[in-house]
Amino acid sequence: GLTIQQAVVAFVIDREGNVTDKNIEKSSGSQEFDMAALRAIQNSHFPPLPVGYNEPTLRVHMGFIHEPD
Repeated sequence: GLTIQQAVVAFVIDREGNVTDKNIEKSSGSQEFDMAALRAIQNSHFPPLPVGYNEPTLRVHMGFIHEPD
């Protein structure tokens, strides 16, 4: 059977909502899928961090799953 691929991308969002740092935290085993996950984050636009959030940045860990048909 076909294997489900999972990658985790860790990244940082600054006060303005910009992605300032990104890397593969857990590889899917497929460089192509890992690069697609990184591109998805790079091309994302996030809102500014909430006024009540006092830190200068927010570190996020986002999982990407590919289930072959």
